[in-house]
Amino acid sequence: MSLFHRATGEYGPAIETAEAAAAIFGQLGDRLMEGYSVHARAKAQLRLGQIKEALAPLEEALSICQAMGNRWGLGVTLRTLGELHLADGNLRDADACLTAAMEVWQDMEAPLWCARTERDLALLHEARGEPEKAAAIRAEAMKVFHDHGAREYGELTEGATAL
Repeated sequence: MSLFHRATGEYGPAIETAEAAAAIFGQLGDRLMEGYSVHARAKAQLRLGQIKEALAPLEEALSICQAMGNRWGLGVTLRTLGELHLADGNLRDADACLTAAMEVWQDMEAPLWCARTERDLALLHEARGEPEKAAAIRAEAMKVFHDHGAREYGELTEGATAL
């Protein structure tokens, strides 16, 4: 439900639902689902611009995924940490997280997740004043979105700014 609320722009309910889920999974001893719930809360906080509040939960989710050897959770959390650092203007840490996420996705042969991470890397290169490199990376991501019929292709070609 948290992901649904976030997708519809209802960030308060997204945070509340994710917190409730994390508490339930914590009581059940399900660390992986607790980590995913913590990640969902942090992602909604990030969408609200609550960068500082989202950092510790994301680091917690990353720790859980690393301890459990969960590669998908590791990749998605590293990518979100990259988004957070990019939003905070910390380009060095954004690069490190996004590059690490890309390595996870490439190892897993997950082209859509590679493209989603490339989209963030394009923003990183724009922030560094490297528009040509950003454009090349974005074009590669858009080709993957197009070839896979991904929702991102339609969103980005229609001029949507919410990434």
